[in-house]
Amino acid sequence: FDVINLQRDYHKCLERYGGQSSCITIHTGVALARALITEYRTIEAEILLSKLVDVSLRTHGHDHRASKDAMSVLTLARDRKVVVRFEDVSGWFQALRYENEWEDCVVQGPIADPRNVDEEEQRSYESTRIIPFPGTPVICHG
Repeated sequence: FDVINLQRDYHKCLERYGGQSSCITIHTGVALARALITEYRTIEAEILLSKLVDVSLRTHGHDHRASKDAMSVLTLARDRKVVVRFEDVSGWFQALRYENEWEDCVVQGPIADPRNVDEEEQRSYESTRIIPFPGTPVICHG
């Protein structure tokens, strides 16, 4: 995916179709967000998709293809996948939150393909044992 070309296309759609509410503009924005995610620019993708979902739901409703596509990709952008180091457990987990003043990270998983959240467990690990997947936002402190 070429993010620069998709950004240009998205801005052309904004101008040509008079804003974000056009289905063409929403689909172009979703394509841009997918490209941003593949380049591990998930925060940018999430910000764009949040706007697109809001506009699409307001303009087209929940059952419209543009809304469904935007919501689906927003879910991908919000994935916070991590791996636990030095553990007998293997696979990807979803980071949920930090506890004990950032000392522990609560995760859910392991994540199966296709994902079945009902079979996943929540566990807490020392934050130093967590390795984020590329594109997963992190907070640095120290």
